[in-house]
Amino acid sequence: MSSQINYKYDGQVQKDWRWILAIYLFLGGVGGGAYAIGALASLRGGPWEQVMNVGVSLGFPLLVIGTFFLIADLGAPGRFMRVIARPGDSWISRGAWIISVFMLIAFIHFVGLIWPSDFVAQAYAAGAGWPTVVSVLGIIFAFLVMVYTGALLGASKGIPFWRDGLVPPLFLVSAMVTGLMAIMVGMAWTYGDQVAMGTYRLLGLFGGVLILVEAIVLLLHLHTSYKKPDTRESALRILSTGSFIFWDLIVGLAVPFVLLFVMWFSMGTSGAGSVLTVGVIAGICGLIGGLTLRGLVLSHGMLNTINTSGYEFRRIYKPKIPKAPIGKLPPA
Repeated sequence: MSSQINYKYDGQVQKDWRWILAIYLFLGGVGGGAYAIGALASLRGGPWEQVMNVGVSLGFPLLVIGTFFLIADLGAPGRFMRVIARPGDSWISRGAWIISVFMLIAFIHFVGLIWPSDFVAQAYAAGAGWPTVVSVLGIIFAFLVMVYTGALLGASKGIPFWRDGLVPPLFLVSAMVTGLMAIMVGMAWTYGDQVAMGTYRLLGLFGGVLILVEAIVLLLHLHTSYKKPDTRESALRILSTGSFIFWDLIVGLAVPFVLLFVMWFSMGTSGAGSVLTVGVIAGICGLIGGLTLRGLVLSHGMLNTINTSGYEFRRIYKPKIPKAPIGKLPPA
């Protein structure tokens, strides 16, 4: 007969990965999602040129900023260099290599758009094939970056909540949503009344569908986690957290979903200012929800339950006590 754990109060939350790493994962997801959508738009051309310009221009800078947050979480640039030297046994190292290759491709695309000679646009106009090759490679690595943000958590054996098979697809869909939201805000900021309204509204419709998919995957993840003893406490803690209900479900998912579908179905004859205002509000809300989601998934990861002799035990987190230097006694 096993002991019964009070899943509402027992258990221990992990303390190692918190909001700094959540920001790193968030910026990596936004950058990868924005670039992927921008690169896909580059293959369409025509009215999608504005989407391409904004999406590709966001990808590289956001990843650079995110890398600084990873270094801040590791504590020193030297530790970052040691991490990337271990791709065989570290998902952070593998992710650093994936992101590095993606950043190189995104940088080539980025420079080609903002450089005075505008050689990427000229190459597209001349029918050259290499920009398409760059776009396809960039899309592949952008999707690897987005999936990696979930696979990194799935590789953590001590946190069952992160090892659920729905975490990588959840972070992938969320990255696409936040990348698209960033593009909508960026298009309004960059082009103003010159935005191609048909493309902008169609982008919003696509965003609304992605938000619906994200909500379904998120609820499935929480449902499957609630059904498993090792992950039930994480699901309960998140579902009972006010910030999840308000900032993720309401602000991050429900509000942009409603606004984007209103923009598509009810604002066909509205002025550019009204459409852009709705798009920007939806975009900002979606970005807030994406950051909140990653922070909550990290901060509510519960340490594993040990089952032995019919009893369940919780692993208790103990902060590392620094060892005294050789030849010196520890402080009294």
